[in-house]
Amino acid sequence: MLAGLIPFIPIKFSFIKFNNVNNQAPTVESKSHDLNHNINTTKPIQEFTTDIHKFNWDSIDNICTVIWIVLVIILSFKFLKALLYLKYLKKQSLYLNENEKNKIDTILFNHQYKKNIVIRKAEAIQSPITFWYGKYIILIPSSYFKSVIDKRLKYIILHEYAHAKNRDTLHLIIFNIFSIIMSYNPLVHIVKRKIIHDNEVEADRFVLNNINKNEFKTYAESIMDSVLKTPFSNKNILSHSFNGKKSLLKSRLINIKEADLKKQSKLILIFICIFTFFIMIIQSQFLMGQSLTDYNYKKPLQSDYQILDESKNFGSNSGSFVMYSMKKDKYYIYNEKESRKRYSPDSDG
Repeated sequence: MLAGLIPFIPIKFSFIKFNNVNNQAPTVESKSHDLNHNINTTKPIQEFTTDIHKFNWDSIDNICTVIWIVLVIILSFKFLKALLYLKYLKKQSLYLNENEKNKIDTILFNHQYKKNIVIRKAEAIQSPITFWYGKYIILIPSSYFKSVIDKRLKYIILHEYAHAKNRDTLHLIIFNIFSIIMSYNPLVHIVKRKIIHDNEVEADRFVLNNINKNEFKTYAESIMDSVLKTPFSNKNILSHSFNGKKSLLKSRLINIKEADLKKQSKLILIFICIFTFFIMIIQSQFLMGQSLTDYNYKKPLQSDYQILDESKNFGSNSGSFVMYSMKKDKYYIYNEKESRKRYSPDSDG
């Protein structure tokens, strides 16, 4: 995640020195009484010009920055909307009655019921969800305590409890904040999808570890019923829902069928993060070097000089010229401001 922040590090913290672009430039003189004399004393020298074939990234940088700002605003609005909805759900939630509490206590009998995990019921939802809002909150639809059989209710409670126990929902909030900042990086969205998938698989694995093997098929059928028959689809980016996404259903069922009760390997996720890190390193150093070079051309030359009025000799031409005396190690410039501009070889500049 931190790799994605590298492009925002100030230029002066670059890890690479770009051809000593900050070295002090030779002194500049443009006084008319020295000009003709030095023209005669200069000798043919090697090429001192700067490569003008280099592509100017200024406009692209500006466009990308605007796009990034727009994405941050849109995603931030979506994030706040999701957060406000969670606040609404917490406010509308109801405490469990004694009979419902007893059912929950029986299901979680072998697990330490932590104080930072709260289980409540709600009328406003159609599928169980888990989220973090100061505490880990598990919300069960009120109708489930009446219409859902005890065995299926056990699967649901264990699954949602696993999300709270593993701090999945808090991690989801933190990662969403990072994904807003790094919205320019498409790999972040791949990692986000991978994290959500891993969270669901780990929660399923927790359930499998706490039920008999002959119940695996029943648990898989419970997931299928919840995903396919429930019209409600959880679109809140800051919460986990028991029915989950249909796109993850196949992989979840395969994991249950294979009954791999070991922790899932994180190699793919680690590879993506490392790959992202190196891409960001290369990108940031390239852009920093470009910015340093561009800045060197834009700032005025730090020297005492006079502007020559040679308009009578150059007519309507608005160009400039630069000459260098090796003997005096000085530049002589006409129209210093114009000399700092870079033009394409095919331009009329």
